[in-house]
Amino acid sequence: MDTPDLQGFADGNGVHIEPIRIAAMFNYPIEGRMLSDHDALSVTYRISWRATRRTDVLLPDQKRPSN
Repeated sequence: MDTPDLQGFADGNGVHIEPIRIAAMFNYPIEGRMLSDHDALSVTYRISWRATRRTDVLLPDQKRPSN
């Protein structure tokens, strides 16, 4: 790929980010003219996290347990 474009990413607390597809865009002429002076970079990311039990959120049919 001929592009100076960069994309940065980093995992967070409990979240995993992974690039799964990278593609160049606008890397061919349209009606004899290039759309840009360089290819654009398109990245598809997979974002995943570990499910945790939350005690502070209730579904509509749930009641908060009494202490």
